[in-house]
Amino acid sequence: MEIGNKIKPDVELIDGSFQPKMAADHQLNLLISNNKFGLSLFNVYQNNFIGFQEYSIGSIEDIDEVLNEEIFQNEFNGVRAMVNIQVSTLVPTALFDEENKEDYIEFMMAGSQANEIHVDHLHNIDSKNLYAVPTKLDKKLKGIFPQITMIHQSTNFIESVISKYKNEENIKSFLNIETNAFDVMISKGKDLLYYNKFDYSTEEDLLYYLLFVFEQLKLNPESATLTLYGSLSTKSELSDLIKKYVRNVNWGERNYDVKYSYALNELSDHEQYLLLNNFQCE
Repeated sequence: MEIGNKIKPDVELIDGSFQPKMAADHQLNLLISNNKFGLSLFNVYQNNFIGFQEYSIGSIEDIDEVLNEEIFQNEFNGVRAMVNIQVSTLVPTALFDEENKEDYIEFMMAGSQANEIHVDHLHNIDSKNLYAVPTKLDKKLKGIFPQITMIHQSTNFIESVISKYKNEENIKSFLNIETNAFDVMISKGKDLLYYNKFDYSTEEDLLYYLLFVFEQLKLNPESATLTLYGSLSTKSELSDLIKKYVRNVNWGERNYDVKYSYALNELSDHEQYLLLNNFQCE
């Protein structure tokens, strides 16, 4: 399957049996950031992920070129989009005031204009995740997919990790690493102790922020447990650098309550974790 006449996917892993006319049997999952556009296809009847694609984009404007392609004109069983464009903030449900949600966004993004405010509910930690989606992108997505569900990337990451490790008694730390940014999350059982997103330019930047978080939470790098997700190789210089300073490093695992097509065998379990778990978030 080919999407886009000008923007070609950097990675294209699609089960050979899939045809656009079969879209009604599949949920389409999207992950949109400032420099990446990813998608996965999930067969809801066979409980099976059958495809993944990722594009490098220069700006949000490039998404128009991808979304105008024929594949997206089909009617899917469902469409869910994770956005990771603007900052987000967590507010405990007990303290959240729907009428003042604009104030939360204004505090985070002073002077920002032309955004639609979205609020996710995180069931596992009983909190609200507030974030802004550029109005143009919001209208584009809703115009193509009227029944679309949108969530923030951090909602998926926090909810899926808490669900997976909620019965653990020890403090655990997690990184989801992208090209120029990463999420760091610290949890203990059902409790979220810390979450933040950092931009980074060099591998040393990432390590500095990680060790800074450990210091603030009084976690010992010699004994702390760290699980890695995201777009990095198990043999990369970055992973080697992290292991040099954090003794107990593990690689994230897929959700094996579902199946995965042979086409996805090229991906390690920790890669594209969010796109291959997006179906879980409500």
